[in-house]
Amino acid sequence: MSLSRYTHQDLVQGDNAIKEAQIALQCLVREVYPVGTEVAVKIGRHLVRVAIAGHNQSYWYGAGYLYGVNVATGKERRFHYSQIVSV
Repeated sequence: MSLSRYTHQDLVQGDNAIKEAQIALQCLVREVYPVGTEVAVKIGRHLVRVAIAGHNQSYWYGAGYLYGVNVATGKERRFHYSQIVSV
């Protein structure tokens, strides 16, 4: 017998809430930063101009991540939306 006031159903509901939030975040990132948008991204100590080339496809891992190409060098970059400084 468990001493917790929570049940297995509470865990399932919590897990579903996380999944819904990750999917919502993924959709919002796609809407705010569509493919082709150029943004300034803080990578380490450097500010890099990046053209958005794609979005993370899996909600369960890295829902807030984007893929882009450094405008100056052509190098592919993966970064989190929170690293974007300006559009």
